[in-house]
Amino acid sequence: MGLFDTLKEKKDAMIDMAASTALDKFAREFVNRYLEGILELQNIKIEQKRPILTFTLAGIPGQVHTAEVHRIDISEDGHKLSLANFKSNTLCIENALNRFVPESIDISDDTAAMALAAVRKILL
Repeated sequence: MGLFDTLKEKKDAMIDMAASTALDKFAREFVNRYLEGILELQNIKIEQKRPILTFTLAGIPGQVHTAEVHRIDISEDGHKLSLANFKSNTLCIENALNRFVPESIDISDDTAAMALAAVRKILL
């Protein structure tokens, strides 16, 4: 591996970390608003430009699930979000996410929208 490969890997890791930090604010707001009482968000991170959420389901402590978003679109101002093509380590969760998450989500919170706009600039 050459110097340029090493630098590219470090740059990609820094981009993923910056996007993860910005996305964390939005994800927690989203979960609190739409999924409170259903799941508890443990962690969110970006890997290879894909958001990955780690969570537990309410009433079932100890079982950790993941969900990865394979298609994401964010409006330039961050006030509109589209998520699709979810993958999960639990088939029923994957099916539920792909079936029930709305195709387009309006983001009314300005702080969350700014965080999403930052994620958009980093990822897209």
